[in-house]
Amino acid sequence: MSVESSVTARAPETRPGDAVEVTLPIEGMTCASCVNRIERFLKKTEGVQEASVNLATERATIRFLPTVTGRAELVRAIEAAGYEVRNAAAEAPAGSTTATALVDEPTAEDLERAHERRELAIQSLVSLAVAALIMLLMFWPGLPWAMEDLNKLVLWPATFIQFWAGGRFYRAAWRALRHGSATMDTLVAVGTSAAWVYSVFVTMYPDVVVSAGIRPDTYFDSSTIIIGLILLGRWLEARAKGQTVGPRSSSG
Repeated sequence: MSVESSVTARAPETRPGDAVEVTLPIEGMTCASCVNRIERFLKKTEGVQEASVNLATERATIRFLPTVTGRAELVRAIEAAGYEVRNAAAEAPAGSTTATALVDEPTAEDLERAHERRELAIQSLVSLAVAALIMLLMFWPGLPWAMEDLNKLVLWPATFIQFWAGGRFYRAAWRALRHGSATMDTLVAVGTSAAWVYSVFVTMYPDVVVSAGIRPDTYFDSSTIIIGLILLGRWLEARAKGQTVGPRSSSG
């Protein structure tokens, strides 16, 4: 009798209509418009009562009715907005009566963030180095090569940067396009692609450009330096975010 009463006293008081809260780590946000878009898609999801997205920590805190919607529906809403959820396959611990906030997951996410910061740093430094080399070749006086030959020379490193370091912009722009939206990544992808495509055309068909009365100038340096500077800015932002969330995650 006493055992039953003690077990009953310790049992959590939960009701089917109670709302629960979950925190989801989001990947791909770059600005305040990303935050607004994700919040709008989450709030349109049936059963969601509140949704708040923090750009600095890259997390969405959602309060919802588990009898109406679930984690899978929340993840789909975020993906429909054009973004991804880190560790989307992770589930709340077995036996828990509420969705568990993913705030104290130190290892997997921290390693992923550290890898992303290293990748950003490497890509930004290589892009800026290639841009500096291209500008040096283009504007150094007295070089024994014609402009057409220089264009063919710098075509290869510029193309490598465009699709290696700039590949993240194409992937993000395509993801946004599939969901009928445009982001800052779309702007970067379109702008650098325009400079690169025009420069490739000038390099491959200089006679056509000259016959039209246009100097055969290329803009490989512009596309590479834009990619490098934006990636450098994102690395600085990622490092600042890591310092913001670092003490909290390490305390767990």
